[in-house]
Amino acid sequence: MSKSDNYKQYVKKPIPEYIIDTDIGDDIDDAFAIALAIRLHKKQDIRILFFITSGHGNSEYRARLIHILWKAEGILENVPIVRGMTDSNQMSNCNYMALGAFGPKQNYHTLESHLTNILTNVHERNMDMKDKINVLCIGPLDNIKKMNLPPEKVRLILMGGCFGRSFDGSEEHIPEYNVRNGIESWKWVLQTYDDCTIVPLDSAGLGRLSWSNPNPPAPFIPDDFNYKDKIKHIRPNIQIQTQHLPIVEPLRIMYKQWYLSNLKKHIMKKNKSMELPHILKDGQGRDISLACGVNSNIQFDSVALFYSLYPEQFKCQQVKVHINDEGVTEKLPTNAFQEEVPEWYNTIVAIEWKGNGLQKFQQWVGHLLEFPIY
Repeated sequence: MSKSDNYKQYVKKPIPEYIIDTDIGDDIDDAFAIALAIRLHKKQDIRILFFITSGHGNSEYRARLIHILWKAEGILENVPIVRGMTDSNQMSNCNYMALGAFGPKQNYHTLESHLTNILTNVHERNMDMKDKINVLCIGPLDNIKKMNLPPEKVRLILMGGCFGRSFDGSEEHIPEYNVRNGIESWKWVLQTYDDCTIVPLDSAGLGRLSWSNPNPPAPFIPDDFNYKDKIKHIRPNIQIQTQHLPIVEPLRIMYKQWYLSNLKKHIMKKNKSMELPHILKDGQGRDISLACGVNSNIQFDSVALFYSLYPEQFKCQQVKVHINDEGVTEKLPTNAFQEEVPEWYNTIVAIEWKGNGLQKFQQWVGHLLEFPIY
């Protein structure tokens, strides 16, 4: 080995930098992804430059949810939390957004007021092509379109789309939620950015975690279930604004709130049956509550974060992607076209897991969040 080769072993790799765009407050997988990113930031495995909230609803509460997790981890430095655009036609589910009321009250920047600072920050970075800023998009893409970040400076990771397999590997080709509610923004992003990867349901839809719960799973809704007694806890009277709590504690509270909110909406308002709604069951039809569940909800957004760090754990395809008027994403090999065709965009799709990649993802999350968390 030459001296130069020996020296390369000790050259510290630059820490990957991130802008994270999230609609935290709706589906709980955003909270897990944000918690993981914060843990990684504290360990100096990544450097978060900005958080940006997206989606309808209370953008102030969304920002506070991020702040709750940040303070719980006890990080002294401040990272800007920006209240983003809400132009998407996506309606907020507000599943655990109300917990933002317990978060730190401060004047969070709006995207309009902070856009110049973000763009200046990105433009001033003199990085080679291998060290682009990672833009993790785990919500609607309205902010990305508004910012119009320079393509040569950023690498986009988009959670969304479906190409034949959806939740828990089910064979179905559906219009995925993020794409369906932001079709024009998705088309704009795919047309504008060459360094862009889609992490679709085909791979992300398998991303459940084991709660490692030693208790045998029991029916969550017994015959004598009292809805009013259960639902009265929908807004727990608990102060979680403290920097001394481990990050897992507010995450557990957010998960419980998300679970109870879905229980209320799907059972009390829709059918009042004793059957759990699909969103609260795993692929085997079992309850996913922290109290007696075996597996978690699907961690779509955490899979996208994992991909950004470990793309070698996925089988990726360089393809052309089309989005129809219903939000269905289709792909074809790049060599299927002899010439450029309008609205078919070159991109990379992380279509499936490679080898034991899924198990490595589950172990990675468990290590960072110190499972079990029930």
